Amino acid sequence: MQKLKIHIAEIVEEAEGITGFTLVPADGTMLPAPTPGAHIDIYLGPGLIRQYSLTNGPADRRVYRIAVKLEATSRGGSLAMHRDVRLGDELIVSGPKNNFPLSATARDHILLAGGIGITPLLSMARWLAAEDAPFRLVYFARAPRFADFAGLLSAGEWRDTVDMHYGLALDAQHALLRELLADPQPDKHL
Repeated sequence: MQKLKIHIAEIVEEAEGITGFTLVPADGTMLPAPTPGAHIDIYLGPGLIRQYSLTNGPADRRVYRIAVKLEATSRGGSLAMHRDVRLGDELIVSGPKNNFPLSATARDHILLAGGIGITPLLSMARWLAAEDAPFRLVYFARAPRFADFAGLLSAGEWRDTVDMHYGLALDAQHALLRELLADPQPDKHL
């Protein structure tokens, strides 16, 4: 497995309890190209390796972007990312891997996300938008302040392809999902 040295170039608060990290190669070269839905391993210390989905679009070859939610029951990864990682730090990461690819044969896509689960789907949405491919992104969160990338997804180019749903009761979520999935098509990917 290819290992890369990266520097932390930017740290931003994406939402309450969620921090975004921009990673750049330490040697200034281009990074291996990710595919939509890919993740990287981050080596945070002896025996502490965690996977984080890339939120990159197809034009992001000089950076990797991730978002990490601080988990109350962290086994060390999210806690280390939030507490120990600082701007300028050097870390070791793997090249991108993808266990969650977009369908190559689909003509339409429904991207369904909840909370921090938006990260690989944001990457997919960016790729599909760049290809001018049809898709719909449906995103559930407890409230806007907990919605990672809410500002980005509710503005401009995303307005017609993204549905944001906040604080829905379980029965309302089920009704929406039934409606969304009522007409399956062989060339539609969920």
